[in-house]
Amino acid sequence: MPKLTRPSDIEYPEFRTVLNRGYTWMIRILFSRDVGDPQTGMKLFSRTPLEECLPELKTTGLAFSVELLIIAQRHGYHIEEAPISLDYSGNMSGGLSTISNMFIQTVQLFFEYQILRKL
Repeated sequence: MPKLTRPSDIEYPEFRTVLNRGYTWMIRILFSRDVGDPQTGMKLFSRTPLEECLPELKTTGLAFSVELLIIAQRHGYHIEEAPISLDYSGNMSGGLSTISNMFIQTVQLFFEYQILRKL
């Protein structure tokens, strides 16, 4: 389950919720990937998928997790989501520059995986 749907237990500022849902929508539209929330910080992998997928990664920035999910799905691996408990009482890290960098990196991934690889 994605972190922003039940049964996840979330304490999240409204602005952050809007950004997260917008980014998730963007990933679904650009990559045709049904991943409920690509930005949750915890990901668990078995060794074989990582050995196959990590060498293909090009992104080291904020869109790293999105690229990893794209590559794993292209290799045929199943992505399982689980509910989480999150109390986000701190300040939002970054700001406008962080948001714009993530957007730019995601558009670069779209260009790489959806445009160039189809040529």
